[in-house]
Amino acid sequence: MKKIIALVLAIVLCTSFAAFAQPVFDESMNVTVVLDGKTLEFDQKPLVEDGRTLVPVRKIFESLGATVDYDEATETVISRKGNLIIVMQIDNDVMFVNGIPVKLEVPAREVNWRTLVPLHAISDAMDVDVSWDEVSQTATLTSK
Repeated sequence: MKKIIALVLAIVLCTSFAAFAQPVFDESMNVTVVLDGKTLEFDQKPLVEDGRTLVPVRKIFESLGATVDYDEATETVISRKGNLIIVMQIDNDVMFVNGIPVKLEVPAREVNWRTLVPLHAISDAMDVDVSWDEVSQTATLTSK
């Protein structure tokens, strides 16, 4: 009986650590983002998690002509441009584009009070072409 209790406690302990695990960012990357020929300046640099480039959403959305609102109580970002509405929540791997759920490669993250999301998700939702230059670590966005 003691072995079973010890085993259950060990499992609970291990799974509770996983719940508080922090994402691991590749600090060696120095990502540059260029939109329509202009290099974007961020107050929180883009980061790489699991091979995915995460960028501050406000700067990207506003540079693409969208508005951004943040609901602090629910940690939710709401972006609007014309009829397009994009909703995402911190630590959630699903965003909604006009109410349709879209699975994110990695969840939205809060880093230094900024919401970062995978660049590819934003480019797909905003209908923007994106290319990646591994050598210069540059993501190039081109509006359609």
